[in-house]
Amino acid sequence: MKTNENRVRVVPWVLASLLGLLAAGCGGSGSGGQEPILGFGDGIATLAPAVTAVSPAAGALDVSVNTKTITVAFNKAMDSASLNKTSFVLACPGSVPVSDAVVSYSSMGNVATLTLPAANRLPPSTVCAATVTTAVKDTWGVALAANFTWLFTTGLTPDTTPPTVTATTIANGASNVSINTSVGATFSETMTAATVNNSSFTLRQGATPVAGSVSYLGVTAVFTPNSALALNSTYTATIKGGTPAGVKDVAGNAMVSDFVWTWTTSTGQDPNGGRDITPPSVSGTINANGAVNVAINTKVGASFTEGMDPLKMTNANFSLKNAANGVAVAGTVSYSGVSAVFSPLANLAANTRYTATIKGAPDGVSDLAGNQMLSDYIWSWTTGATPDTTAPTVTGTINTNGQTNVAFNTKVGATFSEAMDPLTITNTNFLLNESVSGAAVAGTLNYSGVNAVFVPLTNLKPSTRYTVTVKGAPSGVKDLAGNAMVSDFVISWTTGAAADATAPTVTLVNPADLAIEVPVSTSVSATFSEPMDALTMSSANFSVVGASAVTGLVTFDSASKLMTFKPSSNLAESTTYT
Repeated sequence: MKTNENRVRVVPWVLASLLGLLAAGCGGSGSGGQEPILGFGDGIATLAPAVTAVSPAAGALDVSVNTKTITVAFNKAMDSASLNKTSFVLACPGSVPVSDAVVSYSSMGNVATLTLPAANRLPPSTVCAATVTTAVKDTWGVALAANFTWLFTTGLTPDTTPPTVTATTIANGASNVSINTSVGATFSETMTAATVNNSSFTLRQGATPVAGSVSYLGVTAVFTPNSALALNSTYTATIKGGTPAGVKDVAGNAMVSDFVWTWTTSTGQDPNGGRDITPPSVSGTINANGAVNVAINTKVGASFTEGMDPLKMTNANFSLKNAANGVAVAGTVSYSGVSAVFSPLANLAANTRYTATIKGAPDGVSDLAGNQMLSDYIWSWTTGATPDTTAPTVTGTINTNGQTNVAFNTKVGATFSEAMDPLTITNTNFLLNESVSGAAVAGTLNYSGVNAVFVPLTNLKPSTRYTVTVKGAPSGVKDLAGNAMVSDFVISWTTGAAADATAPTVTLVNPADLAIEVPVSTSVSATFSEPMDALTMSSANFSVVGASAVTGLVTFDSASKLMTFKPSSNLAESTTYT
């Protein structure tokens, strides 16, 4: 989706109209306020349904004027008959109401879609309000507790940029892939859900189609095989581009060409017979546990040790509450790659402590093999008095500007000064090109914590100069407060004649081996001999154990090649740790 940062032109009567809409839509409780209530269906008590995700995102800026679909996801199965153009509406002040919009519902992800007519254009630089009303009911007949309204702002121009596949849960060429996995792909922007289906996203073992189902939510599509894959076999996944059968973004732009990737399953010689039985865990959070002076316009994020089931990434499983009174913050959840972000519908209260919770077993988040996180992950922090208005920067890269003899099997990484909005970290904003010809290198992009890694689909050319570009304002990468990087970040380097086949080593550790009298508040760090893949720098690969395993978060700085484990609380006194 092409974006441009523009000033919003909202005249007073528009603000008054929108505020009136919000007050009426939310019963005076604020945008999106929904406290679940008990209802009864066939004599069985059931919680009222709730909205878990929306598109365009709440508070989104520069939404394309040719956007064709507005979507809303629920936390449970809904009565499709209750979702229609009177219960799911879009209002853009100054424009003519759309009377021939079509509302549809998919049980896969419990997603309702409002589709605008092909010739429709949203008004430019306008705050629009989308609302689902209390006429919407679940399959038990229980209605939303209150109208749910969210706002987004249109830009000036239509979106004519084709979408791309920006990340996959299984890397091209991967080996030893578990046989009970699902296959995930992340797009560079929100797609028209109806185009992401079993015809456009397929999996084959050789020439034989694999039976399965396709789900789509946010920017992530998942193909789930009906049964376990075969051992020691090569599989090929394809997402179709082009028209008419290819996937399309919400503005109707088709992906230019097919995206194809291949991998090989496990031989089954491991104790688990080639199956993934490892529970996922949280590898990092946007606001650290115990942080203070957190910006009031923050979003709340967490990265996981592996790709997760996006259908489980809802505000039922990822919540934020005022720690003092337990009141839940209204918001939605987005998921991309290995990162989930909770977006409050309004700024948080100043000088207030908040607690974020990601639910684990028995019914919380799970990975793409169905393994649930073992327990809830909970962290707290305190806001300051002001919003974040500081633009992010790139603080380090894997290959430095002007470097020569770079291995041609390199990945390309960048570290940011702060946590970024993962939905903006895509291969349309992070580019690798041959410097002389300008030819783009095809690849995917992974993001976790403050690190982005571009993975070329094939090795680079030897003895060739390449240019890395991370796009800044107006349409590039943004932090979690919506601040864009001020300008493009550009570096160049030249490959050598050989691939890197040398294993990295740890060159320095802190505390030193066998150190004594180590402060209980210490963090543990390791420095590597060469640039590392930041996405492998996780709590799954860096552990601290005393009498028992220590919980904590892992960060990595690509410039210094420093990996740091920060315990969630002070270590025990007079205790030996490994």
